[in-house]
Amino acid sequence: MKNLFKLFFIILFVQCNTAQEEVQLTELEKEIPLLMQKLHTAGISVAVFNKDEMLYSKGFGYRDYENKKPVDGNTIFGIGSCTKSFTAALLGILEAEQKLSLNDKPSDYLETLKFSHQSQNEHIKLSDLLKHTTGLSATSSESTAIMFTTPNLDDYIQRIAHIPVVDSAGTSFHYNNLMYHLVSRISENVSKRSWEEQLNSEIFGPLEMKNSFVTGTLAMKSENFSFGYAVDSITPARVSIEIIPARKEAGAIHGSTNDMAKWVQLWMNNGLHNGKQLLSKSYVQQALSDVQYMSNTASDSIPLSQQKYYGYGWITSNLNGHRKVEHSGGVSGFTSNMVFYPDDNLGIVALSNQTTSPLSSHVTNLISYYLLEGLDKPTLHQQIPSQIQTIAPINKPTIINSELQPTQPLAAYTGTFHHPGFGNISIVLEGKTLYADFPMTRFRLEHQVNDEFFDFFTEETPLVMWNFMRFSFKEYESGTFNEIHLNLNNPSIVFKKIN
Repeated sequence: MKNLFKLFFIILFVQCNTAQEEVQLTELEKEIPLLMQKLHTAGISVAVFNKDEMLYSKGFGYRDYENKKPVDGNTIFGIGSCTKSFTAALLGILEAEQKLSLNDKPSDYLETLKFSHQSQNEHIKLSDLLKHTTGLSATSSESTAIMFTTPNLDDYIQRIAHIPVVDSAGTSFHYNNLMYHLVSRISENVSKRSWEEQLNSEIFGPLEMKNSFVTGTLAMKSENFSFGYAVDSITPARVSIEIIPARKEAGAIHGSTNDMAKWVQLWMNNGLHNGKQLLSKSYVQQALSDVQYMSNTASDSIPLSQQKYYGYGWITSNLNGHRKVEHSGGVSGFTSNMVFYPDDNLGIVALSNQTTSPLSSHVTNLISYYLLEGLDKPTLHQQIPSQIQTIAPINKPTIINSELQPTQPLAAYTGTFHHPGFGNISIVLEGKTLYADFPMTRFRLEHQVNDEFFDFFTEETPLVMWNFMRFSFKEYESGTFNEIHLNLNNPSIVFKKIN
């Protein structure tokens, strides 16, 4: 990369604003509004920086679309899975204090934790939780955390003994948010402080991240909070934020681009901030190394530019000779992308208030193209941002497929069904409508073929999942079905009737 100052001199202009210099990416500022219009995005905030100083910070669009309140560099967005690097770092801090080792077993700190296969119990290390190599089913883990919420967090630890294993421990990459819940529980047990207390005292406080919060509930109290949006046809539409206890350590942090720049700068400085080593150099090197290949395809058959590796809450790759470290995030109402190039002394953060939008990642790619040598200009993939859920009247009768009708009357499908890795599902018939009651919400069931039904939402929920469940009722006996086979894994998870 050419000298960064020279690059900025060539493609940026410097505008004097009171006593400060504001570096403005002129080409980018032309493109972002057009991209927002194309994707129907309410707002986005962007920061560009090196390891020592902020070079550019600007907001586009609105944090409150309905009242036209603008976004700026201190506007607070959900950062989604970028939270993982924070949670993982808490173990790194405890390791530096010699209170644990990333080579220890999780069960050394969570006595009741058991995995469904003995080999997992014997071989899983703390580092496997961080780099997603426990071998547990991602769909099953997400489902138990989202749809089977429980106020007793210990229930999630008990359930893991019944979550299917799809691979050997420490071998293959299977992204798993629930494992970061285990990470936080371990750090809490070792430090004797809550996850929230650790983040505030070990990271937010020392870095003066005054616009960062451990949950959306706290963030919403800020005047500069951004609401989250999806799309209603072509208009931004406000959606609910996530409040899911077992996912918070993997995705609940909210913050501003200016604050997240401070977090990335800490990594660019090998864990050093104002003369204090907040993260040990050895942990930083470990976390940013090519720890786990993120594909089941042999790396020697994949071009170098397409190879990605997962460290401890960070993804590493090689972009045309530029070493790249990044992570993206997506939660209900928000998407994020944090990127830095250690060898080029360049960092970029983009936070947007749109569900499952490609905008944040595309903007960081555009900035990389403008500031680094040898890159092709990125193309925005044709991806439609999430639409708000269309919800039919809650009492809409269950429509029967007349050609492949159910084998029994709808009343035969009712009852409460249980699986120890998840919890209970209650199937209820009210009038002419069949419902499936989960701890998360109530679904209306529509008949598909024979003894199979599909789910439909009955109320607005955070956009963390879409209709995908297939309820296959099995084992009919004495006027009732005794099992539901639900596609939360392959093969399906079997819930057995308990009443």
